[in-house]
Amino acid sequence: MVLVYSDNKNITIEMLSKAVEIAKIQGKKVTTTIIGKSDENLAKEYIFHGADLVFIVEVNLQSFKAEEYADILTNITKEINAETILIGS
Repeated sequence: MVLVYSDNKNITIEMLSKAVEIAKIQGKKVTTTIIGKSDENLAKEYIFHGADLVFIVEVNLQSFKAEEYADILTNITKEINAETILIGS
C-alpha cells in the first residue's frame, strides 16, 4: 500500500499522481488521509485523482498538536501495512 498525506489539497493531488505510478510498479493500492474537518467532496476528488481509499479523521484543529498527526498517521500506516509513504507540506 502507498500512503499519501499533506494538509495541502494541491500537494496531495500532485503526490497522488506519483503514488499511482509507484503503486502500479508495486502491485499495490493508494490511500490518502484527510485530517481535520470531514469533507466528502474532497475525498471524492482524491479518489478521482487516483486514491483507492481515503481515511477521514475528524479532529479539532485549533487544539491539535504535531504528536497527534504522528499518532494518526502511524496508526493508519500500521492498519493498511503501508510500504511507501509520501508526505508533503
